[in-house]
Amino acid sequence: MVRKYSYEFKKYLVTLLESGLISANELARRHNIHKGVVCKIYNRYKQFGDKSLQHTYTRNKYSREFKLNVLKYKAENNLSYEQTALHFNIPSVSAIHDWHKLCCEIMEVNMVERNQTNKKNIKAIKDTIKLVNTSEESEEVKQLKARIAELEKELYYKSAENAYLKKLDALMQEKKQKAQEKKRK
Repeated sequence: MVRKYSYEFKKYLVTLLESGLISANELARRHNIHKGVVCKIYNRYKQFGDKSLQHTYTRNKYSREFKLNVLKYKAENNLSYEQTALHFNIPSVSAIHDWHKLCCEIMEVNMVERNQTNKKNIKAIKDTIKLVNTSEESEEVKQLKARIAELEKELYYKSAENAYLKKLDALMQEKKQKAQEKKRK
């Protein structure tokens, strides 16, 4: 359940944090709220001033272009969801996360995680695709798509080779055990 805090309470939190009398951790503990909520209130105050402490009950609707621009800006500047929400004055951090997830699904970037060690490579590929504007099919985009296809194919073959070598090793171990048992008899 979402708690709504009054303007006075938010102003009280901000005043205490700015004075340096108490830390965000201590403030959160004393008022039985999450530290992230305290930090969010304070960060929004620093970014947008006193008006950010007044709660608005409107439900914003964002255009598709705006959502893509937000995601592109986040990727280009390597920002967190919270930092991006602050920059664009979007009240819900989870909205940006949902946009990102939907964008990945639409672009068919959700690859099956076949190999745990290659998660960084998969993330790099996803980040590269996010930067590319889908409406532009430039030569660079075509080259990146071809490179991604090559890397996916290479990843598939490496995974298959790894599985094959493990199976071969297991068979060799089994063969050695049988040979040792024969010698003992």
